[in-house]
Amino acid sequence: MLDTSHVAASGLDLMETYTKLAGQLRHVHLSDFDLSGGDQHRLPGKGKLPLKEFLAVLNSDGYPGAVSLELKPCPFGTPNTDVIRKRMTESLRFTREG
Repeated sequence: MLDTSHVAASGLDLMETYTKLAGQLRHVHLSDFDLSGGDQHRLPGKGKLPLKEFLAVLNSDGYPGAVSLELKPCPFGTPNTDVIRKRMTESLRFTREG
């Protein structure tokens, strides 16, 4: 399992880490990170990780596993269920397009 936010929080390069694990990888926890530290799990596209590039490489490599969004409640920024639903839909679209 590779968690994109945890890779970044550990100070590792996401693409290098994927290259080292590619043959063993069967599950990805996808979230973004702004490189400022902590355990962030930001919405995809709302940080500084190369998630579009990462997802494109997964696709071109024929990655056989699962990709799940791992997000904390804080990035949704609201208790409004309509806004949360919209942000979740955008996150899912980002992932699927990748």
